[in-house]
Amino acid sequence: MNKALRGTNRIKSLLRAAAVWSAAGILCALLFPGAFLRAHAAPGNSGEQPSTGADTVVIRVEGEIGEIDRGALVERLNAIRREACEEGIDNPVNGTPLSMNDYVPVEWSYALEEIAVLRAAESTILQDHVRPDGSDCFSAAPEGVSYTAETLAWGFGSAADALEGWYSEKRSYTEADGRPAGHYMALINPENRYVGIADVQAQWQRDACAGAFGIEASAQTDMAEDMPGGSKEWLIPLRGDLLPAAVERAIQITSLLIRKAAIF
Repeated sequence: MNKALRGTNRIKSLLRAAAVWSAAGILCALLFPGAFLRAHAAPGNSGEQPSTGADTVVIRVEGEIGEIDRGALVERLNAIRREACEEGIDNPVNGTPLSMNDYVPVEWSYALEEIAVLRAAESTILQDHVRPDGSDCFSAAPEGVSYTAETLAWGFGSAADALEGWYSEKRSYTEADGRPAGHYMALINPENRYVGIADVQAQWQRDACAGAFGIEASAQTDMAEDMPGGSKEWLIPLRGDLLPAAVERAIQITSLLIRKAAIF
């Protein structure tokens, strides 16, 4: 009798799991046009990645990589850094007031820009500093590239406007009003000496912008021959237990877009 009951419960569990994945598939199809699903067991302890016990959903992201003025972004970022030094704003590293001796102009890194493109695309699915597959955001860096800080923004329309959005946290940082100011801290941190910024417009929502910062000269500063640009497609794995958060956020964004379109 107990064996029969356990067998029945096992069947019910399998049916519930199937229903969950079917619902996920429908939601992804509605919220992520062009997406597709692939469920598989996470690798075991013998694999390269630790076992998470979660299935994986692969989302196809079709997007447009926004055009950016790299020189203007670097100029503006360095102006922000110089201002912080001139005003003696607290150094995010050690809390002591910055001075002009701490001023270090950043340089553009095309290696970091490539990382920023990927992270912007990934953040159209999961708005977090955790990657959709559940790994740390810094795992997006290839070997040999210094990648030590990340800034993200959504819905600004351009990389330049996103930079201003990060800068707008200055008041929160200087007045210590309790509101987040981590983006501004990344901008003025004198240890961050290289930067790459990218803006991606996905097919289903507002644009996403990512900034990637590095502290070492290993970051590539020469123009890469295969720099991303224009229309692009990414196949991005989303860990199964993170799917509800991604779907919930997609519903919120879709609702906002519908309401905005309905305003005359």
